[in-house]
Amino acid sequence: MDIGIVASRYAHALLRFAAEGSNEELVYAEMQQLHHAFQSLSALTTALSNPVLDAERKVHLLLAATTVAEGQPVSAPTQRFLTLVVQKGRATFLPFMATAFLTAYERERGTTRAQLVVATPVSEAVQQRLLRLVEQHSGRKVSMTTTVDPELLGGYILEYDDLRMDASLRGQFAKLRRALT
Repeated sequence: MDIGIVASRYAHALLRFAAEGSNEELVYAEMQQLHHAFQSLSALTTALSNPVLDAERKVHLLLAATTVAEGQPVSAPTQRFLTLVVQKGRATFLPFMATAFLTAYERERGTTRAQLVVATPVSEAVQQRLLRLVEQHSGRKVSMTTTVDPELLGGYILEYDDLRMDASLRGQFAKLRRALT
């Protein structure tokens, strides 16, 4: 079965379900949190594929990973969605479903996410200039996050939609290394 199709269908169903109760923004924030949890905790993906853990424990684990604010319960649409996905045996697809949901939500709102990784901190003016360039190129409103990674050695990496612009020294060295071997 194609993971992309499954993830897209579940994500669109969640988006429609959240829209019925006017909970789209809350569910979006929860899916952002879940997406972040999957990216930062590889053990979460491993736990979901563990056959020893029962469905109830997997749902409890997912609810903990989805909690946006301490003490605030996860929304009813998200709880029902996570329970359904686990019961249907699709828990291992959740990282893809979260990403598909974020993409569908942003596309519906006419926005996109961008990630700027720089070797050293850059000024707000430089960030705004890159933000305007991405907005012009994509034709959408952009939400950009900036992180500092000294391992780039210099330059930057800019990612949005399906595009990645690697203008870092580390990327240039890697390209040169591949050309020489």
